[in-house]
This record gives sequence, structure tokens and C-alpha cells, in this order.
Amino acid sequence: MEIMKVAGIGLIGCMISAIFTKDNKEYAMFVTIICSVILLSIAVNYIYPVIDVINTYSVKAGVNSLHIKAIFKIIATAYIASFTCDILKDNGNKSLGMRVELCAKVMIVYFSLPIILSLFEYIGDML
Repeated sequence: MEIMKVAGIGLIGCMISAIFTKDNKEYAMFVTIICSVILLSIAVNYIYPVIDVINTYSVKAGVNSLHIKAIFKIIATAYIASFTCDILKDNGNKSLGMRVELCAKVMIVYFSLPIILSLFEYIGDML
């Protein structure tokens, strides 16, 4: 099972990071980042089938491709920002993590503008 591999990588990374935390916090941070990137690469393999299904059904439903691209950008931005914020906060840089989170929220609003404009246009047509 793939989840056992994911859990094992997480637990081993946590133990190695805890060992290095006492002597060198920099090494602990690198272990955390390396394990996080490995786990993220495993997760990416599972996201491609989801993207294919969404694309297939959105074409059948007649959804604008700009909206689908915006949704993917929003999801990717949220996950990358969450990933980065967690690493920054875990390594004691809460302030920088909060700034990354703020930038991500602004970017999500920006990426959602095509969807919001289409919604307003649809509401205007209804009235």
C-alpha cells in the first residue's frame, strides 16, 4: 500500500530531524524539506488522473477552459502555500510563513477573477 510508504517516509524523516535538532538545526531543516519534497512528488502522481477526469467532464459540460485553468491555479497555489507555510512555521519563522500565506490569498483572489466575472455576467443576464 502506498500510504504505508508515505507514512514511513514521514515518520523516518521526523525521527532523523529530531536527532539533528539537538546538534544542528540546519540539518534538521534540510531533512524536513527533503522528506516533504519526496512526499509531494508521490502526491503529484495521484493528482494527474484527477486532472484528466475534471478536464473530460468539463468539456462535456461545456465549461470554459479559462475557468478550469483558474481552478487548477487556485488549488496549486493553496497547496504550495500551505506546504511552504508549514515548513517555515516548523522551523521557527512564523512571520515569514504568515507573509507567504497572505501573498497566496491575494493570488487566489486574482486567479478567481475570471470565475467571479463570469458569475456576475450570468447574474446580469438573469436580471
